[in-house]
Amino acid sequence: MNDKKKTSGRPKTRSVHKEPVVREVKVSEVTTNNNEKDEDKKLIIVIAVAILIIIGTIIGLLVGCQKEEDNGTVEENKTDDVVVPITKDDDEDAAEDTVVRTTTSSTTTKYQITYILNGEKVYTANIAEGKNIKKHTPSGYEKCSYYADSEHTQKFDFSVKPTDDTKVYLVCSLKEYSVTYKDKDGTQIDKVDLKGKDTEDYTVEGNGNENFLGWSKNGNSTIAYKAGQKIDVNSDLTLTAVYGATTVVYKSIVVKPPKQEMEVTYGDDVEEPPVVDEVIDEELPEEPLEEPSEANNWGYSSNVRVDNMVEIGYTQEEVDNYTLPSDPSEVGLETPTYFVPVDGQTDTSRVIVSDDTEEVGDRQIRLGDVEGRTPDWYNPAIDDNVEEKDCEFQGWSEPADYKPSTSGDNNVDAIYTIPEEDQEPPKQESSNNNSSGNEAPQEEAPAVAETVE
Repeated sequence: MNDKKKTSGRPKTRSVHKEPVVREVKVSEVTTNNNEKDEDKKLIIVIAVAILIIIGTIIGLLVGCQKEEDNGTVEENKTDDVVVPITKDDDEDAAEDTVVRTTTSSTTTKYQITYILNGEKVYTANIAEGKNIKKHTPSGYEKCSYYADSEHTQKFDFSVKPTDDTKVYLVCSLKEYSVTYKDKDGTQIDKVDLKGKDTEDYTVEGNGNENFLGWSKNGNSTIAYKAGQKIDVNSDLTLTAVYGATTVVYKSIVVKPPKQEMEVTYGDDVEEPPVVDEVIDEELPEEPLEEPSEANNWGYSSNVRVDNMVEIGYTQEEVDNYTLPSDPSEVGLETPTYFVPVDGQTDTSRVIVSDDTEEVGDRQIRLGDVEGRTPDWYNPAIDDNVEEKDCEFQGWSEPADYKPSTSGDNNVDAIYTIPEEDQEPPKQESSNNNSSGNEAPQEEAPAVAETVE
């Protein structure tokens, strides 16, 4: 018999001590894993940086576009200069020219106008679009004709406004004049022939004879030119020597009356300011003020217009017997004129035109010729109809016993004024003494009931 102890049906569990499982990991595997993680991190960083760069680029482009749009509003006001070469004809030897065509925000364009004489460029001018071309006469020439082609077959039309750079071809006559100098007895002293540009800024010759005063154009004592004076010669001149002891310069002076104080009227509803009698205690000068002399009592030093001037030579005998002329025309002075506006055209009126008008008709006058020759109340304007009238002679600036001096300058002024009827604007006729017609009728005073006792 077995002596083994009986056991239950479950097998007995035996406690077994197990050793921990140790996995061998190679160093190469650890390094590989770490490298893979580092590579992942680098990739993420690179992608992030790229995204930031892209975002920054987009923001920069947006900001740049905004700046260009902002600058665009300013650039529109700037001037764009476009250099356009001028096409030369084969018969022109002039060097290649360029014209700067200026275009502004208002689309104003300038064209170059070239004037050609005898195949050579003699003058250029830039004019704005919409303006007319003006005639040009080259220095030293006169009596010019203007053509649109180099063959001189088509007349140039100055009424047509240019739309591009334009050439004007000229046919002119060369100036050829002479200046003849004569002595008082008519004998010839000298003769000078001038041609072309020599006719411009010509220097008048002198005269070594004693008491020489200047040169007259018509053989009298009125001096037209003096030695050393610069003149433009546009015709044959014959100059006669003027001798004497002295000269007198006569001038036509138009004196405007001083502006009068405006008269103020007060209505029924406005209280008139009281009159205040005020005594001012002021020291009087030790010497009384000098009374104005007859020679300078006109008071025109600051409100005058010098209209014309002549200079006359006098011998000693003429100085001794000198008296002021009764009429300024005796010494060659012309009567000054003035302009006043008129309603509509009359037989003697003229229409004011722009100063740029090249050819002025008989019934027209430039604005610059009217300005400064009107009463103070009238400001002339283009298209006004004006009438020209003569000023009134008031007398001379010197006393009746005046004698020219032989040792100094002599200036005598003929004083003119605008007639009194034109010194004030014409009165406008009004109906029912109510010029505006808008004044409200005055209210009647309320009726007062009468009480009978």
